[in-house]
Formats: sequence, C-alpha cells, structure tokens
Amino acid sequence: MLINDLDRELVDKVLHALQITYSTDYFLIENGCHELSIVAAFYHCFKNEYEAWFKSAYPEVSIDMEYSKMGEEMCAKLAPPNESGKKHIRIDFVIHKRQSQTQNLLAIEFKLDDRDKDIKWDYEKLRAITVKCDEANQVRNYELGISILLKKDYVEMKYFKDGNDIEQEESFKWVKGRFSKMEAIDIVTSHSRRENQRRSHVRKG
Repeated sequence: MLINDLDRELVDKVLHALQITYSTDYFLIENGCHELSIVAAFYHCFKNEYEAWFKSAYPEVSIDMEYSKMGEEMCAKLAPPNESGKKHIRIDFVIHKRQSQTQNLLAIEFKLDDRDKDIKWDYEKLRAITVKCDEANQVRNYELGISILLKKDYVEMKYFKDGNDIEQEESFKWVKGRFSKMEAIDIVTSHSRRENQRRSHVRKG
C-alpha cells in the first residue's frame, strides 16, 4: 500500500512546517526539550502557513493539538491500552472536523526517541483511528496517520492508513536549513550510528 496524491499533499505540508520549525526553534530539538514544547512549535508553524488554505478547501475543518474526541465509554470500547493499562486516545496534532466522523484528514504523533516505550502505543493509536468505520463514533475514519521521529539531523515518518501500517516509510535529512529525502543507504548508516551510540551508552552505564 502506498500513500495517494491527497496524502502526499498533506505529507508535503507537514514536511514544510517541520522545516520552518527546525529553522526557527532548533534549540528545542537540539537540547531535547519536552515533546510538548516541540509539538506546540510545530502546531503554530503549521497553522500560520496553512490554516487559510485548509479553511478555503475544507471550511469546517480545524487544526488542533493534544486533542481527544473520545469520552470514557468510547475509550473503553476502542482505545488500545498504554503501558500502564490506561485507555485513552489523545493525539498530538490533528486536522479534522470537530465532533464528526467526516473530514478527519490527518493525525500525527511525535516522538524524540525511538527507544521511548510509548512509541509502539502511538502506532496502536494511529492504527485505531485510521480504521474506516460506519458506526456513529467520532474517533475513527482519519484518512492518514503519521508517526514522526524527531532527531537532531533528520526526521523519520511512518505512515498508517485504513488501520494498517504503510510499508512506504520515509526519512529526511536536515542539511543547511532544509530537509532532503534520504536514500536507503543513508538511512541504514543513520540507524547503524544510532545503534552504536546506544551500545556506547550501555557500556558507560
């Protein structure tokens, strides 16, 4: 499964907003500041760039962060449990029609470290809310889910659609103030470097 033209347009807008975020607030990424601070910076960059465009194309759509459409009863039915067993779905960043199961365009979860134990739970949430469903619930039917790993010199994007992982993952390297798509060999090199850093950290510990 590959992402379609509408999905690609959304991904391109996300990448552009990330580029602005890295340009204006790189301090937050470089110093490992709290995830929520970086999400807020991205949210403001994205809204400043694209809110007018979305309001023109989708007049009823809103851009939100840290948003949950689910009440307790719906959570109990649909949400996957996290590590502590708690069930909720609050998404870092969404483009959607509030209180509706229509025009749910995009959901994004951010992480700063792929060793974070909650990253797998992010995947479960994104699978859950991209399921196509005719039931009268307001949390599913998102067209595209993206898990974004934010590193100092690159970002990784993992995509979700129709309740499934899309094999088409992408990485973009941060070089001279812009992102450029990484080739497969560059991705392998980055992963190897990260693994070596982990081993070095374990030895020091």
